[in-house]
Amino acid sequence: MNILVLNCGSSTVKFQIIQTDLEMMKNDSERCLASGNCEKIGSEQALYGMRATGSEGIKGVRPLRDHREAICAIFDWINSGQAGIEGVSSLKDIQAVGHRILHGGQDLHELLVVHRVKLTGGSHGEQAVHAVFHQPLAHHGVVPDLLQSI
Repeated sequence: MNILVLNCGSSTVKFQIIQTDLEMMKNDSERCLASGNCEKIGSEQALYGMRATGSEGIKGVRPLRDHREAICAIFDWINSGQAGIEGVSSLKDIQAVGHRILHGGQDLHELLVVHRVKLTGGSHGEQAVHAVFHQPLAHHGVVPDLLQSI
């Protein structure tokens, strides 16, 4: 199973693609297939870097006006056929998405399956008050039709 892990910060998006299964988890032998980040999101001079494990990858500067644009740049790289990610030639090869989302809520103490309502309302939405620069950005990484958890 390949899992895309997203971490949306106030002006950054970081990601990893992790290969794992029950046996790999038991043996603590999951593999990072790719990683990268976009920084200074919201500027004309945003920085990005993405690389498949064992490759040089790509780095550059480009305008990224918001988190959605940064995540689309990551998806475009994954889908490009140029990324060189072992076993991943497009987003279709990703089976799940894990979101690393800041929260301070005592009601959230285990993985949850993500539905858009959980990111915008209910107890998780209430946590946005405690993380005003991070929480509202988290929903940009929600990928339709994939299993997702926080």
